[in-house]
Formats: sequence, C-alpha cells, structure tokens
Amino acid sequence: MDELENTPIQKLLDRQQELKKKLVQAHRAGMSNQIVGQIQSMIEQVEFEIYNQSEMEKLKYNQDHNNDDDDDFIIG
Repeated sequence: MDELENTPIQKLLDRQQELKKKLVQAHRAGMSNQIVGQIQSMIEQVEFEIYNQSEMEKLKYNQDHNNDDDDDFIIG
C-alpha cells in the first residue's frame, strides 16, 4: 500500500473520507439541507474524479504494457 501513498487517487480518497466525516458532522449539527447537499455534491465530484483517475491509470498501464483492451468495447 506504500506505493499508493501520495498518488492522485490516494489524495482523492483522503479527500473523500474528509468530506464524509464533514457530512456526518453536518447531519449531527442539524445544518440546513442546502449545506448537506453541497457536501454531498462535493463527495460526488470527488468520487467522479477517483473513477476518472483510475480509468486513466488503467489506460496508461495497458498502453505501457501493450495490452489491447478490445474486449471492453462491444459494437453492436
């Protein structure tokens, strides 16, 4: 797991965890739905970035190792 430290994905995962803690705190503090919604939106953005980053890393890995992922694409 040391190789994941300080990677963009690890930073995003850390940010996601921080935001989820803030979301719990916001719920416990009885904050408005608008604030809770903003935190949830931020979590969704981070999750989207995690997905994008992991897909980019997978693509780069496949390109570096000359792996064709033609099986992922189905044209019908």
